[in-house]
Amino acid sequence: MEIIEFDAIFIADFAGLNRTQLKYRGGRSFEPLAHAAYLAAHTDRIGLVITLTTQFSEPYTFAGELTSLDRLNDGRAGWNVVTSCNGETNYGYEKIPAPQDRYRRAGEFLGIKKALWQS
Repeated sequence: MEIIEFDAIFIADFAGLNRTQLKYRGGRSFEPLAHAAYLAAHTDRIGLVITLTTQFSEPYTFAGELTSLDRLNDGRAGWNVVTSCNGETNYGYEKIPAPQDRYRRAGEFLGIKKALWQS
């Protein structure tokens, strides 16, 4: 039997799906942070990379969550940064902000996140 090795598991998330997308992606799976925490308890070498949107999250809260995950799994946590292009109605927006506004927020989010990590 051949052993296949890999370095990390990527756990995607979607802030919102329309009916067309559901046809291709199926139903929702576990929330990425909870999924990664579960996997951290059952693995000891695999990196756990989760998706989190900067548009619908707050940096202070996420800094604590990702730091906790990273400590629980001995430094194996990673973050797939996304700005989201849908899901606005799930978070009380009438429309998704323009790309330049989402990228500006993402830049601020990353700056705050880095400062919190270094504190």
